[in-house]
Amino acid sequence: MCYLMLMETAAASDPFVASLPVFAKFESVADIDNYRPLPDGWA
Repeated sequence: MCYLMLMETAAASDPFVASLPVFAKFESVADIDNYRPLPDGWA
């Protein structure tokens, strides 16, 4: 079973955050294709 929660923050409306994949399975966190470089100024 999968539960989704809305993120009630300013980041939720950020185009970068909106473009990130949603992991349907925990194993997906190990898939390098699911990662994106951070935008300039994020780190």
